[in-house]
Amino acid sequence: MKKILIILLVSIFVLSGCTKKADTDNTNTEVKPVNIPDSVLGYYYEEIAGRGVLNLEEKKEGYGTITIDWGSSAFENAHWDIEAIYDGKQLNYTNGSHIIQTFENQSDHTDTLVYNDGSGYFEIKQDSIVWHNDKKDNGDEDVVFVREREPKETIDGMPNPWVETTDLNVAIKNAGVEFGPPIDEALPNDVKLKTYLSTFGTISAMYEGGGDTLTIRKSTTSQDKELTGDFNEYSKTWKHSFKGLIIEFEGDGELANNGWFTIDDEHYAISFNPGQEGKGLTMDQVNSMINGMESSGPSK
Repeated sequence: MKKILIILLVSIFVLSGCTKKADTDNTNTEVKPVNIPDSVLGYYYEEIAGRGVLNLEEKKEGYGTITIDWGSSAFENAHWDIEAIYDGKQLNYTNGSHIIQTFENQSDHTDTLVYNDGSGYFEIKQDSIVWHNDKKDNGDEDVVFVREREPKETIDGMPNPWVETTDLNVAIKNAGVEFGPPIDEALPNDVKLKTYLSTFGTISAMYEGGGDTLTIRKSTTSQDKELTGDFNEYSKTWKHSFKGLIIEFEGDGELANNGWFTIDDEHYAISFNPGQEGKGLTMDQVNSMINGMESSGPSK
């Protein structure tokens, strides 16, 4: 009987030892990096409001760099720098850093480190990336980033694709163009900002109110009447000088529906109630808006 018990105890010890060794082997299994497909590299935008912008680049085979910018205001931007390993399905990381950028003006900002030990993973799907973040940034809520919107025919006569957002930082980053819209006090009548539309090289601020519509655009790729997006014919065209700046207009000769000008190879256009001759802007209103752009706060 004693021999039988001894044999049983030895067997149990051996089996338990084998099981423990197998668990240890599974835990220590390393992820083998897999080349990131070119088709998933590039820019993505947070799917709900487009306020977050994600850029994925491959640093070396199987290793990617991910940057995320999420503007909270014209003065502040949340920024993440992440290096991740791709295993064929997802990008895993353990050393993500998060900083808050606070802008003093259009080009200068201070950085405040939030953390530099973030962990999580990015799930690669068709035309989207899902960010499964850790507990440091509302980790219970996944964030979906989608590819830039598919091109449509046109929006106000301008080429697409466009990204629409109410956050100026996102529009600036998408367009690659610095932009300071007029301060509210410089705007005509009762118009209020509705949205920003941007595509590479061009950014638009769109306003509505009091039965009027106003669009202010800045571009490095389009100019003159083309930039207004309004191809209606008007009875009069003329020029106006403001602080030495020559502005070209079209409308009824006194009230302008469209105006455009260029400063240092950067092009601007203002469109007010397009196609409604007689419901344009006075020269004083135009002067006020341009002066308001000069007085506006940080634009990125």
